[in-house]
Amino acid sequence: MKKCLLVFLLLGLYLPASPQDRFYGIKGGLSLSNFWGVGSENINDEFRSELGSLDEQNLPRFTVGLFSTRELLTDLIAVQTEILFIRQGKRWESGEESFLVYIDYLQMPWLMKLSLPVLLKPGIYFGPQLSLMLQARVKDIPGELETADFFSGKNASGELFERFVNVVDAGITAGVDFKIEMGPGNLVFDFRYTMGALNVFNFRSADKTRNYAFLFMAGYALNFGY
Repeated sequence: MKKCLLVFLLLGLYLPASPQDRFYGIKGGLSLSNFWGVGSENINDEFRSELGSLDEQNLPRFTVGLFSTRELLTDLIAVQTEILFIRQGKRWESGEESFLVYIDYLQMPWLMKLSLPVLLKPGIYFGPQLSLMLQARVKDIPGELETADFFSGKNASGELFERFVNVVDAGITAGVDFKIEMGPGNLVFDFRYTMGALNVFNFRSADKTRNYAFLFMAGYALNFGY
């Protein structure tokens, strides 16, 4: 696996692009996000100790962004860079109450893509991502949790939560997309998984809590060869 990644990186650095092989596009769709890690389990245990019953839920939200694809070998290997607005977080339910924590990020993946010469030309991609936090909020916290370690002393009732969320997240993105020629460009369908590797929060009771999300997007790309 490491050797394959090294080959892709070298190709991205040294292979020249041929004319008419750069695409720019826009995409948007649904994200289903949640937390993972030891910290996430600790948070759930703390909430259960105060509320009794607790049902964990993914947080569904809309995501949108821009992307640029440069083909290194036509219809085979490409580099894709993106900038996405994505809302990540988690929702919980306890009885008739529902509350959530969310963080808005500007996410910037750098992806190496291998296209397969079959129907719809699927592109399998993998690469690192960097996310910058824009804002963080909590909503509809039950009164029983206002004194819990996760919320206590953090102005949670005012919904401002940025001070307690790390500004930077980093991780990996992997997925597959499909393109259909339509008009002057391509209609694109994208299915991916993103996983954060850094702590989401900067306080002890939520240590080792990471982000993850599934994204289902559609978009359109135009060829601006140079």
